[in-house]
Amino acid sequence: MRWKWRQTAARSGRPPLPEGTVALIQRLVRENPTWGYVRIQGELRRLGYRVAAATIRRVLRRSGLPPAPQRASRQTWRTLLRAQAHTLLACDFMHVDTVLLKRLYVFFVMETATRRVHVLGVTAHPTGAWVTQLARNLLMDLGDRAGCFRFLIRDRGSKFTAAFDAVFAGNGTAVILTPPQSPRSNAFAERWIRTARAECTDRLLITGERHLRTVLNQYAEHYNTGRAHAALAYEHPTTTRTSSPCPLPRSGAARYLADRSTSTTPRHPGCLTIHTKSPAQQPKWNIDTLQGTQLAISEIGIPTTAGRTAAIRQHVLEMPAPVVAEALGYHRVTTAKLASEAGGTWSRYATGDHWRSPPGWTPRSTLVDRHAKRAHIGDTILVRLAHFFRPRPPLQ
Repeated sequence: MRWKWRQTAARSGRPPLPEGTVALIQRLVRENPTWGYVRIQGELRRLGYRVAAATIRRVLRRSGLPPAPQRASRQTWRTLLRAQAHTLLACDFMHVDTVLLKRLYVFFVMETATRRVHVLGVTAHPTGAWVTQLARNLLMDLGDRAGCFRFLIRDRGSKFTAAFDAVFAGNGTAVILTPPQSPRSNAFAERWIRTARAECTDRLLITGERHLRTVLNQYAEHYNTGRAHAALAYEHPTTTRTSSPCPLPRSGAARYLADRSTSTTPRHPGCLTIHTKSPAQQPKWNIDTLQGTQLAISEIGIPTTAGRTAAIRQHVLEMPAPVVAEALGYHRVTTAKLASEAGGTWSRYATGDHWRSPPGWTPRSTLVDRHAKRAHIGDTILVRLAHFFRPRPPLQ
């Protein structure tokens, strides 16, 4: 009895949802505020995850995320900035005090998407005409790229006159004013001011206007071409990126190949093998074969079932289910079921009954499978008859 009460009680009910799936659901919800439970369920099914709508609703409740109508109505200024970052410009003034207790003003403009900074001018007495001329110089420097920017964020300073707004209006760029005494509305420009002070101006003794202009130009060049940015996957603003600036997680295959060496063997010069870090350096798997690849992926911990199911669903959306079954070695009923679960059918693009084989088309393995099945049935009958009519010892 004592041993019984010391044992850990077995957990009953359904197993918990994996943490990776929960994180994926939360990411889909945060990045797509108008998606409901069923829409998220469909997107997860396309990725190879079978999750019920009730489970998605339970995950959102535990995470404190409201339903789709409430999320869509709670759009914030931060969401707008992130969504329109590639079309935004942010400008502001920065002041620096010299060793002679003279205050200088720096006017700069930042490209929000790439974090590229343009230091336009330094002066001790900024005026509206001076700022307007710097705006014209900026548009000339941008050239063809000036038409890509649709909005300019600025504060309500008296240096920004109607002529300044007219310069950007002629380029098709609308000027957005921040609320009074709200520096967070222009957060990207304010953050660059703090970075420039912490990394540059606070570490130097500025003597005058010319000195400050030279220092800031050199720092802007370093900021745009050599400094790593966390928001840009630790790249600099001038790096050409074809994908999302969000850092991508390192996959299990990358970790596996980084921890192991790959080479060829004299016996199999054309086959790539994977070696473990052992003194003998003997090949453990040959990844050119399907079995070796499956063993390597299984040890890494990558789920192959979800990826294989997602690949089959993509195929059944492009061609009839029996053709996919014959090509991949699956049963046509299985591929037809996956086609119905994928959210679309191949029959949208061609008429006919696509749950069966096309007319005049016979799978190559049909006759072979049929003869093999008949031979197996015949062997089974013969074994059972021999077992039934076997000689039995007389009863004592």
